[in-house]
Amino acid sequence: EYYSLGNLYKEKTEFAKAIHYYKLALKVDSMNFDALNNLGTTYDAIGDYNNAINYLYKAISIYPSAYRPYLNLANIYRKRKEHGKNLNILLMAQKNAPYSEFVYFELGYYHFRMGNLEEARKTLEECLQLNSENEIAQKLYNDILNNLKNKK
Repeated sequence: EYYSLGNLYKEKTEFAKAIHYYKLALKVDSMNFDALNNLGTTYDAIGDYNNAINYLYKAISIYPSAYRPYLNLANIYRKRKEHGKNLNILLMAQKNAPYSEFVYFELGYYHFRMGNLEEARKTLEECLQLNSENEIAQKLYNDILNNLKNKK
């Protein structure tokens, strides 16, 4: 199967071959969500952000409640320091994939990086309500509480 070959080559960091096989998978099934998402992340890996963004938005259009392409887009916007787009895509993810702890974590982390500690605290509380055993979220949440305490 073309999609599996794309994954194999992506894992080996043979990105040109991975792209080739993901595109073949899309010729067989143009609605292949995973191929679209993985094309986006593969283009991201080689720094071709325009193609990455294009394929990730196509993945979202097929399966808007899946959180992965939103987080992949947010990662690209974060790298490009496009903070407004980063926040907007995370808010879209929160609206369309409201039960993903990963969305709440990334949104909380965004607010933390931007210095919005109170908003980061609230968002990470929601993340921890979804999964109280998320150690990374718990550590960030504790750091935020300490920062808030020190500001007073």
